Amino acid sequence: MITGNETDLLSGLDELDWANLNHAFGTAGDVPGQLRALCGDDEQAQEDSLACLFNHLAYQGTRCQASPYVVPFLARIALAGPRACPADLAGRTTPDHPA
Repeated sequence: MITGNETDLLSGLDELDWANLNHAFGTAGDVPGQLRALCGDDEQAQEDSLACLFNHLAYQGTRCQASPYVVPFLARIALAGPRACPADLAGRTTPDHPA
């Protein structure tokens, strides 16, 4: 469970036209659901959504059209506290950027 109010953390999420933004694998229409899962109570869903967001928005070290639109939401989630943010979000690494 997140420590912040999901409504505040995801404020403005539905105001963006995600279907007209792209990520590495097509339309970013799935991003709102992934962010909601990241804020949910299901730890496996949190891990899965984080992996999906990371892979779709920063695929092979590149950034996608939708990437900058996701940053404010990820920042709010991270700032809300440890339960709002899966443990590896802050320390996420890629083959191009090892820890």
